[in-house]
Parts: sequence; C-alpha cells; structure tokens
Amino acid sequence: KVSIPSSANDGPALAGYRGVPGAWVETRPFQWNSPSGDSNALIVGTASPRMKMEAEPNDDPAKARTLSLPAEIAGLFYPRGDVDWYEFDANRGDVIWMEVVSQRIGTRTDPILIVEKVTSGPDGELQPKLVSRVDEVQRVDIDSQPTIDPQTHDPTVRLVVEADAT
Repeated sequence: KVSIPSSANDGPALAGYRGVPGAWVETRPFQWNSPSGDSNALIVGTASPRMKMEAEPNDDPAKARTLSLPAEIAGLFYPRGDVDWYEFDANRGDVIWMEVVSQRIGTRTDPILIVEKVTSGPDGELQPKLVSRVDEVQRVDIDSQPTIDPQTHDPTVRLVVEADAT
C-alpha cells in the first residue's frame, strides 16, 4: 500500500482521451524516492470525495441505488453474472460519459454497460426500455478529431440525453 501525498502546490491535473470533452479523470504524478535515486514519474488516477461503494441489494430496478451526477462507484463483479442497478436524473441535452474501469487495472472481467430508461406501466410495474448497451469501448468521432480506440474491453459510452428522465 502506498500513500500519495497531496499538497496545495501539487494539485490534481486532468488526463483523458484526446479531443473528447468531458471524458477526463483527475490524476497526480507520483515518484518513489529511494537512496539510489528517484523513480520515473507514474501518473496515478485519483478518486474524488464523491466516490460511492456499491451496496447490495441493487440487483433489480426496484432496488436501484440513486446517484447524483457526477458520480464514481467502486464495486465488485461478484458473484459471477452479478447485475447492479443505479438510477440518476438527467435533463434533455445533458452529455453523460459512463465508463467501467476493470480490464485496465488487471482484472479478468468482461463487463457490459447497459443504460435503460425505466418507467412505470399501467399496473405500476417498472418497465425498462433499452437506451444503450455497450460490451466493448465505443469508437467515438468528435468533430475533426481522430477516432478514439483505447484498445480495451472496458465499456465506455457517451450518452446524449434526448428527454428529461430518471
């Protein structure tokens, strides 16, 4: 375990996909100091204070955990086939980036990111409607920037909200 100190002079920087507004993560450089000299700098992604831990039960729409955006969630893919539901409010025109970080940190998973709009049917039963299903990273073209292909199986999706929703 390594603690990375923070100071007023060493605030977080931003790193992300080139040319993709909003797809950024806070980072900070870290160097190991030893009697033989300092190591090369390692860029470390940092979690924000808004990080939430996954909490069961959240395995169906009726038990979805409510999030306030922006949000970061830490959890486990356990047991095999685990499904976790979250809900959030979104307004027409919002651009929301969703990303799963798993394979990139060395886990042997192949997550799928599914976004659904859930409404109540005439009998009050929750009815999900598919908005987006991403099994691999989406290739994204923005304006004249090159296509993004980060070579990972972690799903990432850029969602443009078409109507106010939860």
